[in-house]
Amino acid sequence: MNKKSLAFLPAFFLSLFSCNTPYEDVVGNRILAYTNPALDSYVEIQTSEELDSIARFDDALVLVKSDTCQECEKTLGQLRDFIAENHYLIYAVDYDIYRINYDSIDNRSGPYAMLYPQIRNVPTFLYFRDGTLLDAHVGNYPSLEETLESKFLDLSLVVANDFIPSGRGSYYRDKAETIDSLGYGTSFLDSCLAKDEPLSVLFSWRRCQDCQEYKKDVLIPYLAESEPSPLLVYELDGYYLLKRDDDPENRETGLRLFSEFSKKYGLDGYPVEDSLGNIAGVAPTLVCYRGTERSLSVYRNDLGAVRNGDGTLSYSQSFYPEVLALKSKTTVEEGDTISDSYRKAMEELHDMAGPIEKEEASAFLKANL
Repeated sequence: MNKKSLAFLPAFFLSLFSCNTPYEDVVGNRILAYTNPALDSYVEIQTSEELDSIARFDDALVLVKSDTCQECEKTLGQLRDFIAENHYLIYAVDYDIYRINYDSIDNRSGPYAMLYPQIRNVPTFLYFRDGTLLDAHVGNYPSLEETLESKFLDLSLVVANDFIPSGRGSYYRDKAETIDSLGYGTSFLDSCLAKDEPLSVLFSWRRCQDCQEYKKDVLIPYLAESEPSPLLVYELDGYYLLKRDDDPENRETGLRLFSEFSKKYGLDGYPVEDSLGNIAGVAPTLVCYRGTERSLSVYRNDLGAVRNGDGTLSYSQSFYPEVLALKSKTTVEEGDTISDSYRKAMEELHDMAGPIEKEEASAFLKANL
């Protein structure tokens, strides 16, 4: 097999990561590493939709392989040994599934154009971050462990979702196959909570802009400068997608189940009423469990703009009182929700709330992690 690095990757892939933000300074050309103590092998991506979800919204290393490739078997064996020792979350996908995404219209134009490069040989390592292909390499590495360690930024982030054995010496990421098994499994999360030890869990949705902003502007810079205890990260994708389902019955079920989930794990400490009147929580929410006590930090999710008597706008609901006290500089007419003035006023509120949210969220991390 061809073991040279991919020469066909455009240089602009790497130039996209040259901006001088704290987050970029922290991560450099690495991807965030996620671990799970139950993992001793790679996780198989089963569908093209799952590959899209991971490549577009996660930090992820994905190995493209083929069942008929002897070099792939050798690489997968080395990968299993590496994961068994370090418990990193690393994905593998069959070339036939990968080819569907490569041939898709979305890979030709739009925000995810060229996310999947042409692959001429397998195995091929692909590194995804922020919906962009960060790096690629064909064939095995002279020192797999040394190379992958240099590619990962390990900040003690632990995936709290369950993984199930595939029967192929690998794992599948547990996900909603039926309504009854909605969400991703919580057995690992429940076992951690059952130990009755201090525990912090970030409930996040990979497609959520607020979640991405929180990780980049607050969480990752803080973790890089401190030595916190492991932080569990629970992915809410199963719930959020179902409660947005086109089928009204599925959507109603998703709303109800997410409400039950929120109450069980304390996300309802910032209570939000959904379209059916159920009380639920939001993403991102960081919950710190200390015995029977739960403390929360919620980022953004400021809701319900209302018009004040002077024509300015304010939020009607926010996790922070300081944000509720904000007023836009721009005034709007009564009943107006679509004009340029209304949009400008909302942007002003959002911009004014940002520094407050970041400061409060950072202070919570310092006090609790």
